[in-house]
Amino acid sequence: MGAYGSPELYPFEYMNRKCPRCGKAGNGKFCYECGTSYGKKYYIRKASAWVISISIVVFILCFLAGGRDLKAFFLSAFVAFIVSFIGNVICIFFCLIKKQSIKFHLSQALFAMGMGCISVLLFGLICV
Repeated sequence: MGAYGSPELYPFEYMNRKCPRCGKAGNGKFCYECGTSYGKKYYIRKASAWVISISIVVFILCFLAGGRDLKAFFLSAFVAFIVSFIGNVICIFFCLIKKQSIKFHLSQALFAMGMGCISVLLFGLICV
């Protein structure tokens, strides 16, 4: 191979890439901090989709079983947010074991906790 066709002389495709997992900059094929390949893209994990879908199913079942009034709506929302919170805490636990980022699951768990508190307050105001 000639000087211009040599891959050693043109490493432009590997220079200053940002790691999708930890955010560190590097110039190789893999991150030197966490070992993640720079070529992979991370999407919402399967566990997140399962937690969200199970929470929606629990909400619908609780709402339909509760009588379809406003009290049943807030009570079923509370139950669904508790299921979502517990599911995201379990996902955080497994992400910590696998040494993966917990930002998405943590934000979802805090959102579920906040919405659960709001639904409890609204349920209490309606019942009084």
